Amino acid sequence: MKIAWKELLRQPSRFVSATAILALIALLLMFLGGLLDGLIRLSTGALRAQDAEAIVFSESSQASFLRSRVDAQTRIQIEQLDGVEEVGGLGVSLLGARVPGNGPR
Repeated sequence: MKIAWKELLRQPSRFVSATAILALIALLLMFLGGLLDGLIRLSTGALRAQDAEAIVFSESSQASFLRSRVDAQTRIQIEQLDGVEEVGGLGVSLLGARVPGNGPR
């Protein structure tokens, strides 16, 4: 370890670029992690804001709102279970828009 410190003190310019690149990579990764965290929080806001004790998905949905479709018959069965006071629905829709004058991509 002594040799490494001596080399670093003798020629610091050799290590500045590597240190700067590693610091920049770490900074960019933290920035991207922050952006990802914000996007995840925004996309799950509808789920986190409700006060339901249980959420029911359809069997084939794989716990995804976009894939889940609970029909009226299943909803009636859920309402008839013991301890269920209220049944409601939660919908998620994905929308897209196109600016007039711009063609399809």
